[in-house]
Amino acid sequence: PAPETFDLFDDIILMAERKILYHGPRDHILDLFENCGFRWEIFKACMSRELLLLRRNLIFYVLKITQLVFIACVIMTVFYKTQMDIDIVHANYYLAALFYTLIILVADDFPEVFMTISRLQVFYKQKMLSFYPAWAYVIPSAILKLPMSFLQSLIWTSITYFRMGYTPEASRMHTYQFVSFITTSWPGWMKWLFWVSPMSNAEIAVSGNEFLSPRWQQMLTMRTTIGQATLESRGLNFGESFFWIAIAALFGFAIVYNIGFTFALCFLKSPGWSRVVISREKLFKIQKGGSSGGKGVENRTSHMNSNGNKPASRMMVLPFEPLTLTFQDVQYYIDTPLRKLQLISNVTGALRPGILTTLMGTSGAGKTTLFDVLAETFARISSYCEQNDIHYPKIIVEESLIFSASLRLASHIDSKTKEFVKEVLEIMELNDVKDALAGIPCLSSLSTAQWKWLTIAVELVANPSVIFMDEPTTSLDARAAAIVMRAVKNVADTGRTIISTIHQTSLIYLKHLMSIQLILLKNGGSLIYFGPLGQNSCKVIEYFESITGVPKIKDNCNPTTWMLEVTSSFAEDELGADFTEIYKKSSLHELVQLLNVSLVRQMQSSYVHHQSQS
Repeated sequence: PAPETFDLFDDIILMAERKILYHGPRDHILDLFENCGFRWEIFKACMSRELLLLRRNLIFYVLKITQLVFIACVIMTVFYKTQMDIDIVHANYYLAALFYTLIILVADDFPEVFMTISRLQVFYKQKMLSFYPAWAYVIPSAILKLPMSFLQSLIWTSITYFRMGYTPEASRMHTYQFVSFITTSWPGWMKWLFWVSPMSNAEIAVSGNEFLSPRWQQMLTMRTTIGQATLESRGLNFGESFFWIAIAALFGFAIVYNIGFTFALCFLKSPGWSRVVISREKLFKIQKGGSSGGKGVENRTSHMNSNGNKPASRMMVLPFEPLTLTFQDVQYYIDTPLRKLQLISNVTGALRPGILTTLMGTSGAGKTTLFDVLAETFARISSYCEQNDIHYPKIIVEESLIFSASLRLASHIDSKTKEFVKEVLEIMELNDVKDALAGIPCLSSLSTAQWKWLTIAVELVANPSVIFMDEPTTSLDARAAAIVMRAVKNVADTGRTIISTIHQTSLIYLKHLMSIQLILLKNGGSLIYFGPLGQNSCKVIEYFESITGVPKIKDNCNPTTWMLEVTSSFAEDELGADFTEIYKKSSLHELVQLLNVSLVRQMQSSYVHHQSQS
């Protein structure tokens, strides 16, 4: 699961916005000695997240325990006590069984190594955003590992101890289980350090516990017992006093390794960061001391105005003709074996330059169908950004744009291609990574959001007047979606006509879409709203709350989720209303009809004027 999507971190995000979180490794260490109340809140949030992950991965732990029970039953039959006596020969069998116990308990934790590594990418992302310090990530996971380790050792000991014929004393059985418990408490990501092996201390403790018991004290020679001879032959005869030293060493290994893990997360960067390539211009600024290196793409706001938005229009190196698209009473049918099925029903609207139009609706509403119909109709004057990001991984970002521009722009503007590419890089906020390899998603220096920016930029260098974007926020978390939609808004500010489908309903990035218009469809492909979205969706909320019977939106409710809920087929049946008919009778529908008529007349007048001049 993606931990960054959990609501448990809402309060921490607010704290980050108030600038009371961490900014580097030094702050991670200082935090251990100050801000007690805040530190406790972070700990509780991280502990809640770990508990949630534990519940989600419950099937993994159930299978893990089942596997352990099965192996314990098998090994119990291999080393069954009736087949072994108390002598020097069978002592080696007992020693082998003890060693196998340690090996199986350690190997049983290997799958968690993969789980830990797979989560590091998310940790480094949240660390970059100052969500929490490294200790708040390590300590909860270490604490929640203890009950599972205890359960593993208890199950193994209960099944194998007496069946395999170890010393039948309660104290030694509990000691055996205690050593097994400590063995499974090591952090799995450090078990490859065999040259500083906790296994040696565990073997000393568990073998000494068994072979220094009274039943192994039969004299083998004049000076040596069977137990001592067995331990001596394996280099494990350190005396009874060393048992507690081994126990202390195991605890010490567990503590030192977890502390080391914490400091590694504090001071080391994500492995992916080592592959980052910044632009030569930015490197020159850093070397000159004119740049701090940046805190990520979300901090680049120097080109925005006080409201956080780019200027309404900007001049482009290569001029383009702003176009308005209108469509009236669009209907779309498909043939089925039984009947014709209507997917789009009488949809009317207009797409204007400089305005981002989004298609939304519940599943089965026909938004993708309408989107594809419009894209195919206006294919000659538009570009299409696919949902999947496909780029050649062996060339850098700037080369990807130059290659696309060289193939798609007219030959007589080759002299301006590089200048135009630089302008697109600035619009899409890709200047800082223009010299980075496109690479492969999650394995390259580009983030997921930057990959989506590159997809849009590759189409933008074709200098289209209209751009269709198929679900630009799919597979992105809320933060990445907000960054992508900011880039989309930058493109709209150039005066281009943009239409996109959006499935993800996140209030976080709708704050960036204050000047867009919304096409909202219901099941069956009928239009129930076409008009401005408004700041924080205020225009849409005002429209639907004016309908009799529609419940008011609750405080802190996601407006997008609310509008999809109140316009669902179930809600429509409860109200006994038809939102399509309500929309057709509204003043909003009349305005759309008048707008379409006005735009069509303007286009006809412009066409006649152009013909008369030619």
